[in-house]
Amino acid sequence: MFLAVRPHCLAIWMPYSTLPTSSPWVFDPNENLIPAALALIPLAHGSVLLVITFLVAQQLLGDTAYTVFIVTELSLRQSLAPDQVLGRVNAAMQLLTRGMWPLGALAGGWLASSFGERYALFAAAAGVAFSSLWLIFSPLRRTSFF
Repeated sequence: MFLAVRPHCLAIWMPYSTLPTSSPWVFDPNENLIPAALALIPLAHGSVLLVITFLVAQQLLGDTAYTVFIVTELSLRQSLAPDQVLGRVNAAMQLLTRGMWPLGALAGGWLASSFGERYALFAAAAGVAFSSLWLIFSPLRRTSFF
């Protein structure tokens, strides 16, 4: 949580090519915790103690990794976009990401009703893990500090 409070420390320690952009998987090895944490949810079954352990671990790992991911992703976006279009860039990203939520809800509902809730949750974790693999070949990986 230190890096969530002091995100500039992360930006100083890591070049742009290792900062996350829109993938919780590709750029930062620490961000691999997001898909791994999401995979803990469908694994939570059995005794009450085991379920609580899996869900608490998911919450701690997932929230910590997601907080660092969001702070570094927004910092990178703000440092690359010109000041005069920064509001439009942030609005476009919000529209793109939040605009996908209803489609994801429909797909998740269909998967859950067709194959079961546990499989739908595994599919969601896999979707997060593999959603941005195309960024591996993106020119953004070769971006460096000024």
